Amino acid sequence: MQEEIYLRNKRQAAKFLNVSLGGVERLMRAGLPYVKVGGLVRFQPEDLANFIAERRVQRPGGDGSVAA
Repeated sequence: MQEEIYLRNKRQAAKFLNVSLGGVERLMRAGLPYVKVGGLVRFQPEDLANFIAERRVQRPGGDGSVAA
């Protein structure tokens, strides 16, 4: 049985990424993966999550914990 994939449209991707529709367009030009389906642009949820994870910035020498 094949797993069902729910693709996101630009508006849904913008909401997920917390950017404007124009921001999604800029991110697409910067390498955000997308799929064209019959002329429509769609995004796979795991591609959106990976795009964020790949750009995560940690402060130098920090392990992400907060000092008490």
